[in-house]
Amino acid sequence: MGQIDTLITASETLATSQPRLTEVQRLQKLHAVPFRNASGLTIAVFNVVKSTGYDSGSDLGLMVNAVAADFKNLAGIVVSEDGGAETTVANNQTGFVCQEGFVQGLNTSGFTTGDLLWPHASTPGSMQNTPVEGSPPIAFVDNAAAAPNGRIYFRAAGIVPVGTLA
Repeated sequence: MGQIDTLITASETLATSQPRLTEVQRLQKLHAVPFRNASGLTIAVFNVVKSTGYDSGSDLGLMVNAVAADFKNLAGIVVSEDGGAETTVANNQTGFVCQEGFVQGLNTSGFTTGDLLWPHASTPGSMQNTPVEGSPPIAFVDNAAAAPNGRIYFRAAGIVPVGTLA
């Protein structure tokens, strides 16, 4: 089974089971790991980030917003802790990154249900629905809708485990 078939199968399974938000939050918590924002900027929840190294003081991986050229170092998508109301991770603060799983709450209204998404070619942290040469898709739009009803299945491509040097 190919990568796209796997994403479609996962979406079909979700569509038939219609999990409650609390189940999605549970999945986020199971797949979310802490990271340290080392970008010098604020990172928004639902941004795609890459690993830039390891901070021994906090014992956390360091993350910054990613673009398509960073696909080999993608770490995941930023999520709020326990599905909370956080919308950003300030510089030098701890956030949570989901390496794989269903993520709900984002605005996917600019896409169509079924779209594949790639890291954006030029806008750090964003995704686009047009293929990027040399980068596999990293997400599948399961429900195209305005926040908080937008839902994707996300899987970091070429993932670098959090806490290791890129």
